[in-house]
Amino acid sequence: MSQTAMKIIYHHRTRGEDAQGVHISELQAAWRAMGHELVEVSLGNRTSEGGKEKPAPKPGEMQKGHSEGRGKLGSLIYEFLSFGYNVVGAFRLWQAVRRIRPAFIYERHSIHLVAGAVVSRLTGVPLVLEVNAPLAEEMAKQSGLVAQGFAEALEHWVIRKATRVVVVTDVLRQYYARKGLGVSHFEVMHNGVDPARFNAQVSPVTVRERHGLQGRCVVGFVGWVRQWHRLDLMIDALSALPDRDNFAMLVVGDGPAVPALREQAARLGMAGNIVFAGPVRHSEIPDHVAAMDITVLPSIPPYASPMKLFEYMALGKAVVVPDQPNLREVVHDGENGLCFPVGDYAAFADCVLRLAQDNALRARMGQGALRTIEDNGHFWRSNAERVNRSLGLA
Repeated sequence: MSQTAMKIIYHHRTRGEDAQGVHISELQAAWRAMGHELVEVSLGNRTSEGGKEKPAPKPGEMQKGHSEGRGKLGSLIYEFLSFGYNVVGAFRLWQAVRRIRPAFIYERHSIHLVAGAVVSRLTGVPLVLEVNAPLAEEMAKQSGLVAQGFAEALEHWVIRKATRVVVVTDVLRQYYARKGLGVSHFEVMHNGVDPARFNAQVSPVTVRERHGLQGRCVVGFVGWVRQWHRLDLMIDALSALPDRDNFAMLVVGDGPAVPALREQAARLGMAGNIVFAGPVRHSEIPDHVAAMDITVLPSIPPYASPMKLFEYMALGKAVVVPDQPNLREVVHDGENGLCFPVGDYAAFADCVLRLAQDNALRARMGQGALRTIEDNGHFWRSNAERVNRSLGLA
């Protein structure tokens, strides 16, 4: 331990078991591993009783957490409840502050969430606010917000009042700068990995044997599978190869696009080439990614720092991603991955086939990806240390 042990409060309102939950758990674990006392104030703990990892959701179970729209009444109810949480959240947070007297509060921002800023102002405890997306704008587009202006005003107020603001990409920092917010107290901090679990030494053997992938070049994807990911083009491209039985596609996760992809694979006689592993525990992700030769991220929001990208790269895998600013902060075309023009899914398929047919290129991109993770310290512990340093607590 390189610094004096501290008490830290981690506050959030997140219930998701996807990448959000992983991010929360991993950052908490990093602070604990450094010897700090971490107290969580939230709607629910990230681990099951006894500290064990929660089981992976069954296919279809996560669908309720990915609503494409609630309707006006549903949005009104949701907005009322999410703002109302601040009464409970602020009280519980205030109690925790009085009980343990933390060095700082770390809060993962959610829509309408102001509890951390209120308690910080009342108690004088520094607030570090983690912002992963412009939530008011994002939710207005994806699921509808009746009072978008109110949500944006709260979001901007909290950002102004925070001691430090952690954003996951420089693109997101620039977004708030254009909104007229002062960003001198911002810290750009990409997502990370735990190198003890995500490293190039993870064996692919078990997963390859389980799914009959031995001897094949495997193209892989991890995550919630939507139609706009265009994995259908991957199936089309692989089906057109003269030696297609030497190739396979491994999809890890669930999503609304999976049934159509299964039908497409069967129609093209590719059912034996496409493996749908379904949702798995996060602890099982390294073994599945290790079984892949090429990893893809066909589409991603313009401000995001996709966790799967860092997990792919930490395992030394060649990556194919859209050529957009937030991803160019990490991936450099021809050095540690291949980039294709945003929305050009024919070019996306071409990049994958280029890697599939060139073993040397695939190996070079994988080594470049691994160096990027190591040289830039894209690790959860490094992120926790940066937060401490930003507050002068290192």
